[in-house]
Amino acid sequence: MRNGEHLQQIISDILDLSKIESGQLEIEQMNSSPFGLIGEIDSLLGMIAADKGLEFNIDYNFPLPQEITTDPTYLKQILINLCSNAIKFTAEGKVTIKLSSDSEFRNMRFDVVDTGIGMTQQEIATVFDPFSQADSTTTRKYGGTGLGLPISSKLAVALGGQLSCESEKGKGTTFSVHIPTNISKVVVVNDKEEAGLMTHALHDTEEIKPLHGRVLLVEDNPDNRDLIEMYVNKTGATIDFAKNGRQGVDMAGEKHYDLIFMDMQMPVMDGVEAIKLLRTNGYSRPIVSLTANAMLSNREECFSAGANDYLVKPINLTQFYETLNKYLVRVDSNENPDTEAQQEAARKSDAFYSSPSYLAIVERFKKKLPVLVEELSAAVQSEDWEVVQSKSHDLKGMGGTMGFAEITEVAGKMNIQVKEKEYDRVMQTYAELETRCNHIMQGGNG
Repeated sequence: MRNGEHLQQIISDILDLSKIESGQLEIEQMNSSPFGLIGEIDSLLGMIAADKGLEFNIDYNFPLPQEITTDPTYLKQILINLCSNAIKFTAEGKVTIKLSSDSEFRNMRFDVVDTGIGMTQQEIATVFDPFSQADSTTTRKYGGTGLGLPISSKLAVALGGQLSCESEKGKGTTFSVHIPTNISKVVVVNDKEEAGLMTHALHDTEEIKPLHGRVLLVEDNPDNRDLIEMYVNKTGATIDFAKNGRQGVDMAGEKHYDLIFMDMQMPVMDGVEAIKLLRTNGYSRPIVSLTANAMLSNREECFSAGANDYLVKPINLTQFYETLNKYLVRVDSNENPDTEAQQEAARKSDAFYSSPSYLAIVERFKKKLPVLVEELSAAVQSEDWEVVQSKSHDLKGMGGTMGFAEITEVAGKMNIQVKEKEYDRVMQTYAELETRCNHIMQGGNG
């Protein structure tokens, strides 16, 4: 089964590369915070670096633009590939992400710098060639297909930029991503404190517009259902629920929905299969996939099935409301005065994360946490890696959604270790996750 999964990953990488080379890649330009993006990378990979005894640092060369216009999913995929490689090939020292901009803020540069094994000039010359690694001993010792860097290079070009490399054998490597900012009006960030405040504002104070429409959420996790219901209700739109893909397909055939949010990992029928079945049955209205997997291959799988859009858990409120605004109808109070009360509710400025309804959902999650931890423990002890991957995937998404970033960090690390077949490290990571969950259950804050 492990060999089969390894072959599946190789095929997935080949398909990604093939889509890029054949021009089938669709670039979605949207306003994105480089600080929020780097924060997500730090949350995802910082703990993995620490687990190897490495420093994982972020170095901002201010001033920097508050926002850039690019495809954040593809830019994130590039940086995940580069940082994962840097951690893999560094035995001691540190990995650093450096952000800088030109004086006119027309281009941004992301440098991923490591103190790892480095490369010779001959090796650098072929580093972006498909299936190329330094030599056969590199493949045997570190694994991999040799496709991550070629994919990253081609994605950088697709974003209007480029990926370059500098290295010295035995002294480390620097990969540099240059991309255009595509912005006409620049809001400048001058220091790290301002960057932190700005990132918080971008994610938590998105304007909530009054909307009209009916939403179907296909999601097996009740806490996620409650949370998304709260988000949707604040717009004045209505929402129904299905607990698995099969039920979602049936409900979509019985009622009119303006938008479907489709979770990807569910019992009975998963999201990809449900989307394919809906499209086969002639369903033409918008479907947005929800998943804790942010990799390019997962995104392309959703789009290939027939999804119109793609959101990653934990949910980014800015992107979530942008998606609702894109597919639902904006309410005009002059045309429909009956919705005035709904509009007033939608304009409430109370923060989600301090509202009684949100706190009640968090408390329910904390009460369920002991059962979730016990189920994961049993799966780890019995070496049921399929269940470990599923449970860690759930905790990764739910932890961040409920405001417990420390759960997302460690569960995400465990999920990657299972995918990479690093089973000997999973037990240690589980112990760390258990400690953090116990802290939360005993009243610790997220």
